[in-house]
Amino acid sequence: MTTMDKYTVLWLICVVAGVQITSAIICYDCIDTPGISDHWTYDPNCAAYDYHGSNYTTDGNEVCYILYTDNGSVTRGRVNEGVHQEGDCRFEFGFVQCYCETDYCNTGSYCEQCVH
Repeated sequence: MTTMDKYTVLWLICVVAGVQITSAIICYDCIDTPGISDHWTYDPNCAAYDYHGSNYTTDGNEVCYILYTDNGSVTRGRVNEGVHQEGDCRFEFGFVQCYCETDYCNTGSYCEQCVH
């Protein structure tokens, strides 16, 4: 059996067993408020609706998000996909957070789809 045949068999086993095969995506990663955290890259332009700046390639097990606060502050980042998936919305006191699963998807929105 060739190496390629072995990979094909392994892939088929994963599909039959229902194992999800994930791939990395690229998320924008920033915060527009200085001094909050070392986790995100501070960028005063992070709150721009169509932000195109600092980004991060996920490990294949994360989804992108936008967190928009009532005072207009924005954080863009990534989170474990086991918690959230495409189209999810999270509401807490003072903010809304929305999630997406494609490259550079966490821009061009202030989570309007979550607020009806």
